[in-house]
Amino acid sequence: ICINRWTGGNLKRFEFPISPSEASWTGMYAFRGTDWDEEVMRHLPHEAREALPSPCGFDTVPDHLLAIHGDSPYWDRWPELRGGDGSNYGCRLTPGIGDGACANIGSKCTNDGRIAVTVGTSAAARIVLTLPIDGGSPSSSSSSITVGPMNVPPGLFCYRIDAHHVLVGGALTDGGSVVEWLRSIFNISSDEAFLEVMARIERKYVNERNKAGDDISAITTVPFLSGERSTGFRSGATGVLSGITRETTADDIIQSCLEGMILRLNAVINLIVNARQSLATSNEEEDEERPVIIASGNGLV
Repeated sequence: ICINRWTGGNLKRFEFPISPSEASWTGMYAFRGTDWDEEVMRHLPHEAREALPSPCGFDTVPDHLLAIHGDSPYWDRWPELRGGDGSNYGCRLTPGIGDGACANIGSKCTNDGRIAVTVGTSAAARIVLTLPIDGGSPSSSSSSITVGPMNVPPGLFCYRIDAHHVLVGGALTDGGSVVEWLRSIFNISSDEAFLEVMARIERKYVNERNKAGDDISAITTVPFLSGERSTGFRSGATGVLSGITRETTADDIIQSCLEGMILRLNAVINLIVNARQSLATSNEEEDEERPVIIASGNGLV
């Protein structure tokens, strides 16, 4: 209902449509098609169904909504959107794009050859796959492999981006927030002090790995500080810190928590890779090349 009011739904001629990318956010959009999911709609009150904006592709926005103009209710409501040249037309309008899709675009991960990993307060890994609406043909500009009938792997989400692409991935509630929690409980207030801790951890890790091989961590941490999203979606899940002894140091705990967060991301990435391989239909031979991982976000520093 709020979206309906914000987008002028009470003025049908000026109702601004919602993009497939935004509609997918709600969990009520049929990502294989072009409209709201019929089964979900049956469970909504009539008022809620009527209030939902009409889904509309980026290339099919009605012409009279492409720009703010004097005949539009937005003209009086938001004077800031008017043009500064004295004409009767102002800012151009476009349907919104989900933040996950934007993150992939910003990381140049717009095809199936790259997985975007973003670590902020939370963390996520996502890949773009080609899935034309209702089995249509992929766009001529698409360089992604085409996926067949889509069964979203348990543990992952799938959002439609546009008429040709979907976004498949998973998210962690705790990414950079794990770092903030560790800095808080160990009173590491300055960035310089934290960088010193990370330098010590790196030196110790390299030395122990040279001696012991890959399996060198004495402590195991499952960093569910705020419940679990991907891959189990258990909001009541709690964290585990196992293997502590009298010799355990703050650096050991910090290292283990960071490793735990990274391993949770790795579990999501492995599901994405498996989904990409199992859903590919355009290649006659199985594509065994693992996608490149592009990582970004303030939680990394």
